[in-house]
Amino acid sequence: TPKLGWILWHVIEQQIHHRGELFLCLSLLGKDRPKTDRPG
Repeated sequence: TPKLGWILWHVIEQQIHHRGELFLCLSLLGKDRPKTDRPG
């Protein structure tokens, strides 16, 4: 079974990957990227 550390790393890695895809798509459409991490 996977170790907890590996599972957490995989979740973070997936978030980074999908955020990159979102930003690429928005950029290609000429849109500004949204704030995704923190308010303000």
